[in-house]
Amino acid sequence: MQISVNATPSYGTEVTLQELIALRNLALHQPSAGNHKKLTLPGLKLTNIRGRGIEFDATREYQAGDDIRSMAWRVTARSLKPHIKVYREEKERPVWLAIDLSPSLYFGTRCMFKSVKSIMQATLTGWLSLEKRERIGALISKEEKPLIFLPQTGEKYYLTILHALANASRSYPDFTNTNHLRGLLLALQQQVRTGNITYIYSDFFHFDTDIEKLILHLAQRTQVILNFCYDPFEATPPPPYQYILTNGQQNLLFNMQDAKNREDYRQLFQLKVSQLQNFARKHQITLRTYCTDPEREIAI
Repeated sequence: MQISVNATPSYGTEVTLQELIALRNLALHQPSAGNHKKLTLPGLKLTNIRGRGIEFDATREYQAGDDIRSMAWRVTARSLKPHIKVYREEKERPVWLAIDLSPSLYFGTRCMFKSVKSIMQATLTGWLSLEKRERIGALISKEEKPLIFLPQTGEKYYLTILHALANASRSYPDFTNTNHLRGLLLALQQQVRTGNITYIYSDFFHFDTDIEKLILHLAQRTQVILNFCYDPFEATPPPPYQYILTNGQQNLLFNMQDAKNREDYRQLFQLKVSQLQNFARKHQITLRTYCTDPEREIAI
């Protein structure tokens, strides 16, 4: 599912628990919030379900006519008799909200930080999932290791996740060599199970072959939806001028009067978008995009 959150939080640089709770009203007032096929929120599009929709139950000896794709090879090797895996239908599909809060997401020039936009988008997805009585789990990236909330049902438990997200919006991590997204994906590898649904929210500042491999590994056993968040300043060069950038200790001249610099700036963003689009298209993974300022969103 894709949901577009256009409401501007109180400050934009952080989000409160009360604001995240208020997003429930947006989910509740959808005419078909409990229907997987007819969600009508602007920009909403549901993907086809991947996977078998079943989970492992037990093994038994192979019988004529059994599907060989279900062979339990390890049990077969140990017993020297062919065995197959027996599955049972899943009555629910646990939903994972994986929110990358790398330092690069604590940035925004219009309406809100990318971190706030990502948190709000993930929150609304969670509220809609809760209305369908789906179990909701979450991974929130931290500098040390991600916070992990195993999938559970119930509003009280979900409020615990929202409280952690509100706190995380105020953490402002330092820029280091730590790849938060990689740590988040590695933690997901250990937690998700076949048939789960995984929503990954990030600006994909670090998107290399290692990240691609981790996402592909997840996509082999779970439905993955990538949610790319960007700020209009990243997509479109600022007005021609010689800007001074500082991190509080060092200054850097940012010359946007030079036509070549402006074009390089524009192409750098397009390259990022193309990488994500080509990767998603090649591997049939859903990709959604969100701008911190919906009024300045560009066609991607």
